[in-house]
Amino acid sequence: MVGYDDVAVARFASPPLTTIRQNGPLAGRLLAWLDRCTEAGAQVFLGDPGRSYFPKSGVERLALYRVQTTRELEDREIRETSVYRLLLTG
Repeated sequence: MVGYDDVAVARFASPPLTTIRQNGPLAGRLLAWLDRCTEAGAQVFLGDPGRSYFPKSGVERLALYRVQTTRELEDREIRETSVYRLLLTG
């Protein structure tokens, strides 16, 4: 069971989903926790700067932003980044 404190923490402190998915056993535990938070009524939002390995399912894109950057930082001058909502899996 997810308590109120768990839901509050999910809003402010959860690590990026892509980071979670890359960390093996930890990934499973954190995704299960985020799923429980979603089932308990929390809205879990994720940000992703266009990584190729970001999941294509289980999320809903809410916004797409085009952010100007420099060639010193990125391989392009405009970086697309999105905000997603984690969907209920059950």
